[in-house]
Amino acid sequence: MVNDGSKPESSDIFDELAKNKHVQILHHAVNLGKGAALKTAFNHVLLNEKCLAVVTADADGQHLPADILSIGRQTLSHPGNLIMGTRTFEGRIPWRSKIGNKITILATRFFLGRKILDTQTGLRGLPKDLLDNFLTIRANGFDFEMEMLARAVKDGINIYQQPISTVYLDENRHSNFHPLLDSLAIYFVFLRHTANSIATAAIDYLVFSLVWLLGHSLVPALIVGRLAAAVFNFTIAKCFVFKSRGRTGRELIFYLIMLIVMTIMTYAAVSQLLIAGLNVFLAKILVESAIFLAIFSISRTFIFNYTTVEKQTSGTNWDLYYSKRFPFSPTRFLTKKIISSKIKKFAPQPVQYVLELGGGASCVYKSFFSLFPGTSYMVIDNSVNGLNKIKCQSNLSLLKTLEADLTKPLPHIEKADIVFSLGLIEHLSPKGRANCLKAHFDLTRDGGLVLITWPTPTLPYRFIRKLSEIFNMWPFHDETPLTKSDVLSLLPAQAQVIEVTKNWFAGLTQEILVAKVSTHKEPT
Repeated sequence: MVNDGSKPESSDIFDELAKNKHVQILHHAVNLGKGAALKTAFNHVLLNEKCLAVVTADADGQHLPADILSIGRQTLSHPGNLIMGTRTFEGRIPWRSKIGNKITILATRFFLGRKILDTQTGLRGLPKDLLDNFLTIRANGFDFEMEMLARAVKDGINIYQQPISTVYLDENRHSNFHPLLDSLAIYFVFLRHTANSIATAAIDYLVFSLVWLLGHSLVPALIVGRLAAAVFNFTIAKCFVFKSRGRTGRELIFYLIMLIVMTIMTYAAVSQLLIAGLNVFLAKILVESAIFLAIFSISRTFIFNYTTVEKQTSGTNWDLYYSKRFPFSPTRFLTKKIISSKIKKFAPQPVQYVLELGGGASCVYKSFFSLFPGTSYMVIDNSVNGLNKIKCQSNLSLLKTLEADLTKPLPHIEKADIVFSLGLIEHLSPKGRANCLKAHFDLTRDGGLVLITWPTPTLPYRFIRKLSEIFNMWPFHDETPLTKSDVLSLLPAQAQVIEVTKNWFAGLTQEILVAKVSTHKEPT
C-alpha cells in the first residue's frame, strides 16, 4: 500500500492496515502523484521482494478482489506480457468515464497503432523483469500509466487484455482522476508526436512561400521547402519524438524515400487544386493536412521502429504474433486449399482423430471438420495465447487443446489417424527439430498419415524475407528455411515418404511432405 501524502484525517486507515503483518505501507511526505506512487512501489519490490510479478490496483473501490487475483494468475500464465484488467464499460457508467475512455481508445489506436480497450485501468499485471524499464519513465501523475503503454508498445511487449468487472461507487466520486486536467496530462503523451509535425509544417510553409514569392515555379518551391523542413523533422523525430536507437543510415534512407514519395503526391494534388482555381498557399495547407496521418503512421511503423531491428536474433514472440495476426491471409488461404487436397488424396479411411502440432490459432481445423464430420481434433502448442485464440474461435465440442513443448517428451496421447504441422519445424533448434519430427510419427497410428510443411530457401523466399526485414515487418527471427534433404535426413525409421512437393504460390516457398507410418518399412 502506498500512502501518497494523504491528508491527516486518513491516518486511522493506515494505522489499521499497519496492524496486519501481511501489509507493507510505503509513505510519501507530500502528494507526488499516482505515477510517483507506483514507481516507489516498483522500486521497493525490486530492492526487497522475491517475487515473479506484481499486480497494481487502485484504492478507489473499482477493482474486485476476484479480479485482482485473476490478473495475478494471468500474469504468471503469460510471462513477459503486460496484463491489462479491461473493463467493458457497459450498463450504467459515469459519463465522464465512458466518453473519456472512448476518446482515448481512438487516440491510442492512431498514435500507438494498438487497440487497447481500457487505457485508464489501474488493474495491471507486470512481470518483475519489466519493472526496471517502467521505473525510468519521467511522468509522475496519471500520465505515467499512458506512458507505460507507450513504452510497452515501443519495446515490443505484448499487451494481454483480460476482461474484468466494471464497478463505480457513488458515480466514481471517490476517484482522484480529474477528467479535464488529467486527460490533458495523458494526451500530452500524444501531443509531443504532433508538435514536431506542426513545427516542420511551419518551416516547410515559410520556405515554400519565400521561394514562390521570389518568382520560382511550383516544383523548386516544393523541393526546397521540403528539404529544409526534412532536416529539422528527421532530427527531432529520431531524437525526441520516437526516441529511436536504430541505425541512422538505414532510417535516413527510408525517410528520404518517404519524403520523395510524399513530395510527388503533394505536387500532384496541389497542381490539381491550382487547376481548379484554388490559391496556391491554401492548396498546400489542405494537401499537407490530408497526408499528415499517413506520414506519422509510416514514420512510426517503418522508419523509427528500432525494436524489431535490435531483436532480430531473438526467438519469435508467439503470444505477440497470435494477438496481432490478421484473421485472413492469402498465403494461409492457399496453404489451406493445398493441404485439404493432399488430405483428400492420401488420408486413410476412416478418419476419426486428427492431431495438429504447433497449431495455435489454427487456420485449417474447420476444413477437417468439413472433410470428416464428427472427427475428434486436438491442437498441441506451447503458446497459451494461441490456444486461447482457437478456443475463442470455435464452439465445437470435438476440438481439444493441450499446452506442451513439442521438443520434449509428451504425456501419453492417443495415436491419431492424421498428424500434421504447418510451419513449425523451421523455428526449432536442430535437436528440437529432430525430436519434433520423431513426435509426428510416434503420435500417428500404423498406416496413418503425416503431413509437414516448412519454408525452403528459394529465390522468392530470400527476396520476400529480406524485403520484410528491411521494413521491420519480419517477426520470425528464429526461422531457418530448410531443404528437402535437411528434413528427410531426420525422419525416423517408421516414416515412409509418399511425396515431397513445393508450394510456389505461397511466395515464401513451402515444401510439403506427405508420409505414412509403417512399422514394416517399404522402399520409398
